[in-house]
Amino acid sequence: MKFETRMRNSQFPSSLAAACGFVFMLCAGQAGLAQQSATEKPAAAEEKGSTAPAKPGGEGIKVHGHWIIDVRNRDGSLAQHRDFENSLADGGQFLIGLASGYTTFGGYYIVLVGNACTVPSGSSSTDCYFAQSGVVRLELCGDTITCIGSLTVAPNLTGTGSPAYSMVLSGSGPLSMAGTISAVLTQYNSCYSSTSNSAPPAGPSPASPAACITAGNDGGSTNVGQGAFTGTTLSAPLAVTAGQLIQVTVTISFS
Repeated sequence: MKFETRMRNSQFPSSLAAACGFVFMLCAGQAGLAQQSATEKPAAAEEKGSTAPAKPGGEGIKVHGHWIIDVRNRDGSLAQHRDFENSLADGGQFLIGLASGYTTFGGYYIVLVGNACTVPSGSSSTDCYFAQSGVVRLELCGDTITCIGSLTVAPNLTGTGSPAYSMVLSGSGPLSMAGTISAVLTQYNSCYSSTSNSAPPAGPSPASPAACITAGNDGGSTNVGQGAFTGTTLSAPLAVTAGQLIQVTVTISFS
């Protein structure tokens, strides 16, 4: 609010004039306070509208899957390059199973979902797989899935580097057919104790990692399962031709 004070000629006695002078000073002081208050209000409003700092521990835990895919021609020249992120595919089921001991790890695959690989005997799948070396499972390469190369798994547990704690899955191999790749997955094998194929684990897994990975042996479990860990649908399908070499690297980390 803005106050205005107007000076007028007066015929009143000097005492009245002095009183008016005091009233004038009081009004002027109130005007100054009002102007100061009006000046401070925008600053107070701005402070109220500012974003409050995040509460410690409220950031959450994120799983990152960073993919790099290179497709090379027969002469080694680069035909296509893709670099993108994926998301957790199973809602955390695999991680909770490992952390609780109800699931035993049984090896990894990388799956290129599409129609760029030949159909194996007894299957209708045209997806392309990279299988972790030494992994033998109910779904064998050449039986129900087509493996175009081996998968290397390299964990970083040193606490150094960027990211400090991570796992790199990588593989390369030739594509057998012309087609497209529309989605990608990191997939895991696991052993667990359950009363049926559709029931969740009933208790801690009795299988050892060595038995689950190398022999496909459930160690007394009633089930050996397979599921998607991370994955995503490509924003644009990846078109490939027969004989091209595809190289895939997935870096999985947490923050």
